[in-house]
Amino acid sequence: GPLNAQFAMARFCRMLGTLLQAGVPLIQGLNVARRSIGNQILVDAVAESIERVKKGESLARSLSDCRVLFHGSVLEMVSVAEESGRLDHELIR
Repeated sequence: GPLNAQFAMARFCRMLGTLLQAGVPLIQGLNVARRSIGNQILVDAVAESIERVKKGESLARSLSDCRVLFHGSVLEMVSVAEESGRLDHELIR
């Protein structure tokens, strides 16, 4: 349900933030974090986002089509963090 999706999203964000902080490139980090989610809807959404990021789209923009999982406040945080170069720190919070 919705609560499980929120926990999965939080786990994904923390995992991705930790990987980025350790110097793992974004695409590789997205792939690793995606496999750790345990929520098929989120796994599919992130897989689509990875393809869009590979084509040059920002992470926030690539996640914006999946608003059920990544609501406005999360997308705004990701967008600001990307622009400021603090994506790793913000995802862990």
